[in-house]
Amino acid sequence: MKKIALFISLLLLVVHVSAQSINVDEARSLYVKSAENKEVCKKLYEKLAKIDEANQNLLLGYKGAVLAEMARHEKDAPKKLKLFKEGKRKLEQAIINDLENVELRFLRLSIQLHTPDVLHYNAQIKSDKLFIESNLEKLKNEKLKKSISEYMAKVAIPSETSSPK
Repeated sequence: MKKIALFISLLLLVVHVSAQSINVDEARSLYVKSAENKEVCKKLYEKLAKIDEANQNLLLGYKGAVLAEMARHEKDAPKKLKLFKEGKRKLEQAIINDLENVELRFLRLSIQLHTPDVLHYNAQIKSDKLFIESNLEKLKNEKLKKSISEYMAKVAIPSETSSPK
């Protein structure tokens, strides 16, 4: 009887945790839409809210990137800056945790390319571009590889370290 109760308790815990969590594929899909849609951006952030440095590192990177995207949608300047700084901090932490992760470096590149120069978040554009180009073929996820390739082909990435504005 105790085993059955324990099993049911664990099952309920797993169902509760999985209902609140998000997987990487869903984060990827929603992130693409978050740049253009404030509501999608908010939805993705809510799903990533429980992610922190102790949890999944790739999702921490997405959490940081979506916070930076939320800043783009924000009208209030102080809140905009706060969101951006927090997003940048989380994304940078995820990259520090896994320097060889192409997807995290891609997230940073995509944020840097759309960040105003006044925020001085553009120093790694060239190095991230080179890293991504050198390591893209190592990605096992073909859909992700194709998505990154298409993005890299359609955006103008400056050869210098400053971003276009």
